[in-house]
Amino acid sequence: MGLVKLNDLHWTQIIRWLGPDVVALTVTIICYVSISNFLSEPPPLNLSNTDTNSAEPSSWNKILHSIGAYVSLGFLCLTSSLQPSVPSGIYYLIFLGGATWWALSKNIINKAFARIFSILAVFVAIHIIALFLYQLEWSQELIDPKSLVARFVNLTF
Repeated sequence: MGLVKLNDLHWTQIIRWLGPDVVALTVTIICYVSISNFLSEPPPLNLSNTDTNSAEPSSWNKILHSIGAYVSLGFLCLTSSLQPSVPSGIYYLIFLGGATWWALSKNIINKAFARIFSILAVFVAIHIIALFLYQLEWSQELIDPKSLVARFVNLTF
C-alpha cells in the first residue's frame, strides 16, 4: 500500500485507481451543497418591528442537530471496537459515558457533551495526522511497526 505511479498504467487502470476518489469528492460536494441549501432558509418577510421568530432555529436544523449527537455516539462505539489500542480505549470510554448518560434518561444534546465532542474532534484530528505521518518511510524507521508503541497508538494493522 502507498503511492501508485500512474505513468505506466493503462487508462482503464488509472480510472480504477482514481475513480472512487473522484466519486467520493463529488458526492461529498453534492451533499454539502444540498444540506447547506436545505438548512439556510431565507428570512421571512415581516414588515412589523416585532420579530420574535428570527432567533429561533428551524425545526429541520433541530432534528439534524439532535440526530448528529446520536450518530456521533454510534460512530464512537464502532471505531472503539475496530482494533484494541489506547485511542480506541479513549473512544470507548467517551461512548460509555454518553451511552450511560442517555440510558439514565438524560439529554445528551447539551453544552457538556458539545465540549467533550469538540475536545474529541481535536484528539481525532491528531490521531488521523499521526496515521498519515506514519505512512512515510522515515517515521516507520523511527518507530518500528512491530514495536509496542506502534501497537498501543494503533499505527499498524
